[in-house]
Amino acid sequence: MDKTSALDALLNIYSFKNELGEVITFVPGQREIMAAILNLGVAGKRFVQIEAATQFGKSSAVAAALVMRCTKEEKWAIVAGTSEKAQIIMNYFIDYVAENSIARKLLQTATPIERLQQERNKRHLIFMSGFEVQVFSADSHNRRATGNAIMGQNAPFVILDEAALVDDQIESKIFRMIAGFSKTKHLYVKVGNPFYRNHFLKSHNDSDFHLIKIDWQQGVKEGRFTADYIEKARQRPNFDVLFEVKFPSADAVDLRGWSPLLTEEDIERCFVVNGQGFGFLKVGCDPAGEGTNFNVIVGRYRNYAKILLRERVLDQFRFTEFLVNWRDQIRNTEGILPLGYWVDRIGIGEGYYQTMRTNLEGVFGVNVGQEAQDRENFVNQRAEVYWRLREMIKSGQLQLEKDNDWLQLAQIKYRTRLEGRKGKVEIMSKEEMRANGIESPDCADALALTFCMADPVSAVVSDLVDKKDELFDRYGLFAEI
Repeated sequence: MDKTSALDALLNIYSFKNELGEVITFVPGQREIMAAILNLGVAGKRFVQIEAATQFGKSSAVAAALVMRCTKEEKWAIVAGTSEKAQIIMNYFIDYVAENSIARKLLQTATPIERLQQERNKRHLIFMSGFEVQVFSADSHNRRATGNAIMGQNAPFVILDEAALVDDQIESKIFRMIAGFSKTKHLYVKVGNPFYRNHFLKSHNDSDFHLIKIDWQQGVKEGRFTADYIEKARQRPNFDVLFEVKFPSADAVDLRGWSPLLTEEDIERCFVVNGQGFGFLKVGCDPAGEGTNFNVIVGRYRNYAKILLRERVLDQFRFTEFLVNWRDQIRNTEGILPLGYWVDRIGIGEGYYQTMRTNLEGVFGVNVGQEAQDRENFVNQRAEVYWRLREMIKSGQLQLEKDNDWLQLAQIKYRTRLEGRKGKVEIMSKEEMRANGIESPDCADALALTFCMADPVSAVVSDLVDKKDELFDRYGLFAEI
């Protein structure tokens, strides 16, 4: 029986269901992943790298393949950068064991299978056949402790999930888990998306590794994604990594994984002279008091932004006086008032915020270190607002009044932090920027503050009239009442 027929035969014996209770029909890409595990390698290669578009179903395929090996006397280790990530494959595995009579009967545990499914926290399962699956966390925040813990373990079969998010030092110790089995049966499988140019890139180019690469195009062809979903995904962070399955270019990422949020070419492409704005007007304020940084005020319409003020020495009263005079001026010349003023109230900004809210309406004090609205994709609000700004510039929807101070935007860097199920976008902090010799990006920060609240759109203007107070209340959490 050839290997394809063997997989078909096993799939006729074992049945797998998704979260909706529907029987899963594994697509060709998933079957390729499953075959690599069932056959303990591909074409004689005991090292396998799986690079697949996010949500393609690679974790499900890996778990299903493990269940179909449960009659063997084997020890498998599932390792990932966090306990949460390592548990993803294990959770699928537990569900699949519960619904397959062979695996269920072989499972040796004091915990009833129904409780095991509910608790979803079992990290070590042992079967009467001698089959074992154990979960390990490779937390890079404490390299020494994690490395020592991993080095104390051994297993002939190791799956490293979200591999690119595990740093090189810890990965080298994970690799050592199979050292004692190098002359016998063994398998080392790396699974993930190509976030960094680290060990994951090296194994991508290593001829000893069999590479399985599945991008969004194959996902659409095999029915795992729709074309509409992909178009929406293009507007979100890390599409090239998560769906195109591409490594960042060598000049776009440093050794710590930081990439430029925007290039100077991106920014200069948005420059206009005497631009005209339309839509709601928002004001971003980044105060600096009498320090070495600049006090900056930026006005942004839906399509156009301009630096209104950039002065080094300006106390909170003169700062507010400028805003009051400017407000009166645009009310007379344009017949409008700003939708709101967003001010960085951290540190020295607190005094500016308190003075502004005494003299102006619609003042919101912001702490960009707070939780993002989209907690799944962003570490904090700073990352979220800068990503909104990036999308507007990349898509050509925002013009910038020509000013070289906007080139500060090219100094802003981002990376994906190992957090949550698939990693979150993080923006380099001001402290780290200073440590790297980068001056405070005052103009960039003031512009980013105008993205704290999504722009109301014309299609829902009538709805916004009724919800105006509700919208502002959402940002009331930044203000003291």
